[in-house]
Amino acid sequence: VADTSADLLVVGSGTGMAAALAAHELGLSVLVVEKASHVGGSTARSGGALWLPVGPVLAEAGAGDTQEHATTYLDAVVADSAPRQRSTGFVTHVSAMVDMLRRTTPLRFFWARDYSDYHPEEPGGSATGRTCECHPFDTSLLGAYRTRLEPGLMEVSVPVPTTGADYRWMNLVARVPRKGIPTFAKRIGQGVGGLMLGRRYAAGGQGLAAGMFAGVLRAGIPVWTDTSLLRLDVDGHRVRGAIVVHGGREVSITARHGVVLATGGFDHSMDMRWKFQSESLGANLSLGAAANTGDGIRAGQELGAGIDLMDQAWWFPAVAPLPGEAPAVMLAERSLPGSLIVNQHGSRFANESSIT
Repeated sequence: VADTSADLLVVGSGTGMAAALAAHELGLSVLVVEKASHVGGSTARSGGALWLPVGPVLAEAGAGDTQEHATTYLDAVVADSAPRQRSTGFVTHVSAMVDMLRRTTPLRFFWARDYSDYHPEEPGGSATGRTCECHPFDTSLLGAYRTRLEPGLMEVSVPVPTTGADYRWMNLVARVPRKGIPTFAKRIGQGVGGLMLGRRYAAGGQGLAAGMFAGVLRAGIPVWTDTSLLRLDVDGHRVRGAIVVHGGREVSITARHGVVLATGGFDHSMDMRWKFQSESLGANLSLGAAANTGDGIRAGQELGAGIDLMDQAWWFPAVAPLPGEAPAVMLAERSLPGSLIVNQHGSRFANESSIT
């Protein structure tokens, strides 16, 4: 592959695809590079929930949120850990982002009512929540590219496209059968019935990633998989592109309008986890995408990028796997009423309802 150029280079094909779609809509040429063999990254392995205050999804559902309330909440929970203009900018532009995804992808969103803000007791917090999800997406729309989509975290042989809102009632089916049974029937019918019609539905993060991937394909944006970031190409104080490894050789990509680093975290870099999290960590166990080894973070650090809050993570309880297997995710065990989680000595070691 010869050296190439684009107006914008996006490194990472999870939600980095949203940046690619926005730039393409503005008339820029875009190239997306992805370290893994599949598209979607940790986005495709996630629950796919989006915190979208104020925007059109909440407004259309009658949620009654305001920019003032959302900003007040962020001021309370973020405080001085990030510049205020970053949080206010996020709140201000949520509507534009949702509208852009509606124009450029087949994704359709809904309000996950009662998915509470994580700190509803804080000023501006909401017990009914501001979380939104996408409706189950038919991945057959990707055609032959469906096999290039990153597998979800909980793959099953019979597709049951379950949103977070569905999962609540499915787990409470014994307690609230009037909600749980119809929800089960609806999603099993959609999954199995879809197969009979040549459709394969996905929900959560895989549905979100698939929808954005469909938009990228429709826009004709090239995506190079199996392409790792080696370093950013710098001219003085200006990033002018990146050097990547593609097809076994170094390729220089000139990015006339900049580089978006959307490479995720450092889930599978034990050196970085020992440094920033805990020296006591043992085996390399993580639910994140295997390609998340901190490449973009290190590239930014080399240019003086800030690395605040590196001890923080999206922690999630899991059961340690047998040799050669992946960790088993724990979701219902943590969220059902009255659940307790204990260690090998039978003692509780955390607040099960806490997010940390």
